[in-house]
This record gives sequence, C-alpha cells and structure tokens, in this order.
Amino acid sequence: MVFIQDNHHLDQKEIAEAKRLSIDIVENDPLVEVKDDRRGVSHRINLLSESGKLYKSDVIFYHMGYNVQSQLAEQLGCQLDEGFIKINNKQQTTVANVYAAGDVDTDRHYVVLAVASGALAAISIYEDILKRALGADTT
Repeated sequence: MVFIQDNHHLDQKEIAEAKRLSIDIVENDPLVEVKDDRRGVSHRINLLSESGKLYKSDVIFYHMGYNVQSQLAEQLGCQLDEGFIKINNKQQTTVANVYAAGDVDTDRHYVVLAVASGALAAISIYEDILKRALGADTT
C-alpha cells in the first residue's frame, strides 16, 4: 500500500509497477495514527487515516521528500549531476580542494551513508594536507 499526499504524484510507469506488484495506492487520505497490532508471533500495523478508514499493513516505509542543498557548490563552480554534487571516490568535487558529504552527492538518503561520506571526506582532506606538507604529489 502506498499513500500519496498533497503535491506528490506517481507517474504512469510507477502506477503500473505498483499494480504489477499488487500494491494498493491511496491518494490524499493522510495518516493520523500508526499502531502496532501484536498477536502472537506475527503482527500487523494499523494505519488510521484522516477520513477514519483503517488500513492494515505488514510493513511501513515513508518518504518525507527532500531538496538538495547544492547552491553553495554551484556558486563555487562544482559540477552537478541531476541536482546532486558530482564527486570522485574521495568525496572531492570537480573543484580542487572542495569536498561534498552527506546526501548532496547521492539520491540515497540514509544517515549511515551520510556519516560514512563525511568520514571519507575528512580522511581524504587529511591525506591531501599531509601529502602537501610532505611535498608529495596529490594527483
């Protein structure tokens, strides 16, 4: 079951794929309550909508939406790829000495990946500074 709210819409391809996978689509009936319905080993999730309808589900995923904040990168001259900051395997952008981390460089929005990219960027910056300090070539 997919709940579509306000200005979010599925295109025809997404609707066809949902139907093929036997996923029901519920439009403009916002959820107001999510409750666990434990009964023995298995359990279901009760989803109460604004209209008062009760939906039952085994699992729930959500998408809150996002806006990629890449304005500073654009001002610095970094290349973008579909709105995301283009980076290499060290989190370095297309502009020298500019790194990007978080979810500005990928369409995968998971905290663990954002933290990992931040750690990788920090290590890369440290290594580049160390190489310069030792007079090594950073290319």
